[in-house]
Amino acid sequence: MKHLLLTTIAAVNDVVAISALVCGVLLLVLALVLREQLKKVYIKTIKDISYGWENFIYSGTFSIIYLILFILVLPCCVVLAAPEYFKNESDYFFPLVAYVILFLIPLIVKERLVDEHRTKKIKKIADELKLTFYPEGNGDLIYDLSRGLITNEIVGEHNESLFAIYDNSYTVGSGNNSTTYNQSIIHFKCSKIHLPQFVLRPECFIDKILKDIDFPENVAFSKHHFLKGDDETQIRQLFNSHIIKILENKRGISVYGKKNELQIFKDNVELEPEEPEEWKNFKDEGLKIFDAFKNSYLNINS
Repeated sequence: MKHLLLTTIAAVNDVVAISALVCGVLLLVLALVLREQLKKVYIKTIKDISYGWENFIYSGTFSIIYLILFILVLPCCVVLAAPEYFKNESDYFFPLVAYVILFLIPLIVKERLVDEHRTKKIKKIADELKLTFYPEGNGDLIYDLSRGLITNEIVGEHNESLFAIYDNSYTVGSGNNSTTYNQSIIHFKCSKIHLPQFVLRPECFIDKILKDIDFPENVAFSKHHFLKGDDETQIRQLFNSHIIKILENKRGISVYGKKNELQIFKDNVELEPEEPEEWKNFKDEGLKIFDAFKNSYLNINS
């Protein structure tokens, strides 16, 4: 046992080998700390692979696995496999340059193609729904409620109104403090309504100390949703019992209204183009919510 211990110490005496061993331990610790997140990645990976290998390669899960392999796992394996090659600092330069190039090229190509892949898939969904598709967005439709970039826009008509489902991307902040959000939105425009400006979104911890519009007769709705707007009286009239009942159990949903527009989405959540049924359900739920708001407005102003 003593001889084995001395042999092991001698084997890892080299600084590079010790560094590689430390990296391995850190990987193990990281895996233990992030086990729940890794479990979610695993489940998402199986789901993406079920759509086919092409869809998996274009998925965000593939990018995560690729980054883990090339940034953490592969360098440790190379150093452990050939520690004698990395004795001097000068020995690192050319392998490092080659490694960075080989690492970046596939990732850049993949990220450039992923948008094209998503557009192609959404175009197919639009055709199945018998709706019009605009890959760069329909420039004739101007939305007061939207911000940022609109792409992959599916446009249709419903109940004397126009509606569109689109990818929305916008950035908050600047520089190192900026955050980019990507989400799928269903947006309505109707000349027969003029809604008060309001924002309905999931209520977070900090919202509990802020004043919003609550409905004492429906504690569950007020507990999970933060509602704010310019005219509280009009908003209370608009949010009748039917609307509250529809939205009461819809966790994570946001609804914005202003004048002749209404938009519905989940913050920073994009629909999966590999699941056409998800798009149909999103459309049908959106139409149901819009009809409730439109009918409420027309009843108030009849």
